[in-house]
Amino acid sequence: MHNITDTDGFTTMKFFITFIYAFNQLLSRASLWSDLYNISYAMTNLWTLLRDFNCLHNIRDKPGSNVSLRDTIEFTQFYSACNISYIPYTGFRFTWSNKREELDRTLCKLDRVFCNEAWIRSFPSSYVIFLAPGVFDHSPAILKIPHIQNQIKTMRRFKFCNAWILNENFMSIVDKSWHSSGLCLDLFHVHIKLKALKKCQLSAFAKSTTNITDRIKQIREQFHHIQDQLCNQPSNP
Repeated sequence: MHNITDTDGFTTMKFFITFIYAFNQLLSRASLWSDLYNISYAMTNLWTLLRDFNCLHNIRDKPGSNVSLRDTIEFTQFYSACNISYIPYTGFRFTWSNKREELDRTLCKLDRVFCNEAWIRSFPSSYVIFLAPGVFDHSPAILKIPHIQNQIKTMRRFKFCNAWILNENFMSIVDKSWHSSGLCLDLFHVHIKLKALKKCQLSAFAKSTTNITDRIKQIREQFHHIQDQLCNQPSNP
């Protein structure tokens, strides 16, 4: 998937992003390399390409397996031909696993984030964070661009807590709020009703789930710590 992103409001810069989800089969990926080469040849703007390339670039990208240089040829050729560079990253090196245990566990690096020279000149401090995969087989990737992010004002977001629906009064509060905030004639009125419903939910349920975000965060961090140990010590059953 290929799209252009306009950062109007913070800077006049525009950049292109290409999202990759490559085929598993070598022959099926041939058209991808061709398309990316044509894009890179014609690209004069800032460009980044990222995600699942489904092949190896280095013999150390799949620990515990007999990876040869032959297995990395197609990606090495693509990398050299397109004149791209890695965006520096932190976090998980091996971004995919088969989610199995001990000796049946397979780890490898399939996800990457690249950019062209124009991107490096404009965003030299950009970097990527590969997070713990959680329940997924791939690690989420966050592309950080401090040059832009420093200019963005963050707003506090409303977070719906799934535990609220377990309260026996949940549906009655929703029904009462929805029918007491006027008619619903268009999307604008839907927006008004949802804002009113948000206030009712916060008033009724927020106290019952005090600090639940912090508690979930603590449990998630423990889970991610375990995954981090499994990733950094793949040969340790």
